[in-house]
Amino acid sequence: MSELSEVFKALADPTRLRILNLLLRSPFCVCELEETLGLPQPLLSRHLSYLRNRALVESWREGMRVNYKLNREHKYLNQLHAFLARASADDAIGRSDVAKLSKLPFGPAKVRPWGGGGGPPPPPPRIGG
Repeated sequence: MSELSEVFKALADPTRLRILNLLLRSPFCVCELEETLGLPQPLLSRHLSYLRNRALVESWREGMRVNYKLNREHKYLNQLHAFLARASADDAIGRSDVAKLSKLPFGPAKVRPWGGGGGPPPPPPRIGG
């Protein structure tokens, strides 16, 4: 029961729900989440660390970038996936966050569904070089 309780504690925070809403769609680096959610990097990193410490997300480094994705092996997260996707779609802030993805430089081509692609996403295209 302790592990289940920790999952629900993680889901009890609106900022962490916003993060998970985006990670349901695709892996992202911290800078992409920061731009999409409009949150300061230290706050975002603290919430990502909280989610990582509960094994809900996984991270990897590519040079200076730290990327995050959902932990597809987490038993409770797998069971909650469909519910979280529906709940986020019904929420105005969740819909707004997803809409912002198409306006960012990395665009919707990078966004993959939950089951798509096993590895890290490609880096966004370099501008001017």
